[in-house]
Amino acid sequence: AKKNESSLVAKYEQEMAALERRLLSESRRQIEVLEKRLEEQTQEAAGKLALLRKKHEAQLEQVRKEAVKATTKKLEAAHAKELAALQQKSDAAVEKEKIKMRKLVKALAERE
Repeated sequence: AKKNESSLVAKYEQEMAALERRLLSESRRQIEVLEKRLEEQTQEAAGKLALLRKKHEAQLEQVRKEAVKATTKKLEAAHAKELAALQQKSDAAVEKEKIKMRKLVKALAERE
């Protein structure tokens, strides 16, 4: 009976060891699957991030271009105003000179 009992204990221990190995093997497989899935998700996220970064940079470039256009238009408008004011001053100065010349011509004509 003792021999039979120790034989049953040995068989039980063998089955438990085999079960433990199977569980360990299955756990390793599941870990590998999860690691692979995590790697795939990480690569996918990196790809999405790169696309978002590219899109954001394109939007920033567009905003910069629009800002440059707007600034250029404002500068052109200010420059045009400045030129118009200078032209008015110049025209007024020419008119004053014409009046002076007419007076001079008139004075010279009266002398003769």
